[in-house]
Amino acid sequence: MKSICNRFGALLVVASCLCISGAAMGQAGAVVVWGANTFGESTIPPNLGLCKAISCGGDWVGGHTAVIKLDGTVACWGANQNNQLNIPPELGACIKISAGWYHTLVIDVTNHVQSWGVTPPMPTDLGVCTEIAAGYLHSLAINASGIVRAWGNNDRAQCNVPQNLGSCKAISASYYWSMALTTSGNVQTWGHNESGQQNVPSDLGTCIGIAAGSSHAAAIQSNGNVKAWGTNNTLGQLNVPDSLGPCIQIAAGVYHTVALQTNGLVVVWGYNASGQSTVPTNLGHCTSISAGGDHSAAIQVLPSITGVLPISGPSSGNTNITITGTNFEASATVTIGGAPATNVVVVSDTQITATTPAGFPGPAVVTVNLGSSTAFYYRPSCGSDVDNNGVVDSADLGIVLLDFGNCSESLTTPQEQEPLILQAVELPTSVLNKK
Repeated sequence: MKSICNRFGALLVVASCLCISGAAMGQAGAVVVWGANTFGESTIPPNLGLCKAISCGGDWVGGHTAVIKLDGTVACWGANQNNQLNIPPELGACIKISAGWYHTLVIDVTNHVQSWGVTPPMPTDLGVCTEIAAGYLHSLAINASGIVRAWGNNDRAQCNVPQNLGSCKAISASYYWSMALTTSGNVQTWGHNESGQQNVPSDLGTCIGIAAGSSHAAAIQSNGNVKAWGTNNTLGQLNVPDSLGPCIQIAAGVYHTVALQTNGLVVVWGYNASGQSTVPTNLGHCTSISAGGDHSAAIQVLPSITGVLPISGPSSGNTNITITGTNFEASATVTIGGAPATNVVVVSDTQITATTPAGFPGPAVVTVNLGSSTAFYYRPSCGSDVDNNGVVDSADLGIVLLDFGNCSESLTTPQEQEPLILQAVELPTSVLNKK
């Protein structure tokens, strides 16, 4: 990045960003995908923007990735041999999403299920639903009464929901079998059991999360510990790391397992021929995870900057500043105008102190870098309606720098109409002429 230069020594700060089954909308963040990319399933579309939910689908020969963006609209990419990427043109905003092997499921804002790809007709009496899960050629949903419904291919009894199952709060669907978590925390399975994935450990106890892989299962116990069972196939999908801490989310691919710890860090184990079990070194903290056939994905914690004080200083640097915001981490670094700040101290997850470097006269971009997530304090650029919601607002984080000379469109809210230069400080002629 480059700084914008004019006759002032103010700090200008602008924003930019990088771009689970039945994943629900949560905290918005940047999407990161790794592993197999034969069909582009790990290639994030340009200008994707922030997302609130992500789900990876696919088998050994092709996968796809589906997300719910900040405005509730859906985006899909990757393999499309069975039309699993063909989002219905009439589809509106959605709140949950699940990518299967050859189809995609969503719950829209009316709490009804919609699907596309290789998917049989849904039950006409399905009604309002709270959870969904897309498997190989079958689908699951939990209706408003907590009852699990299943439809689609049933040649291994994967749609034969146990009559005594009772009320449920979570579901997961895989190759030829299904999994549910009752409201009391008990794990139940049905369908194909050739690999022992239905042999729930007798000491499992109550759980808070479940995941169904192709030939293995995983669950998070009430104390946060992860247990896995089924077939290991010498690939290690059952080999829960001894160092794994308490977890809050679990996801299972064909032969690998992904866990999100309570500290926000992602851990993956199992088959790694396509790099699906190699967590990116700059991934940082995350809010959700997903596992596909041979790829994995996560939504990163989004750091944000809400203020910088003081808001101006001499181009010679050595000004002590305090940066306030959210989701700061101990590993954070700070740059101002592209140059590293010194004496950076992460006081808390909401405050950083630092000393400005020397720079050229003019506004300078203040950044907080957390791995591959970067927060910028900002004012939106005119004409940058990144999320296409009709206004240029704080959701439009795909912005680089403001162009003072070519900004002809008016911004839309009082906050966005604040001066782009937060404080004008006239500098001596000797400083202004510095090159």
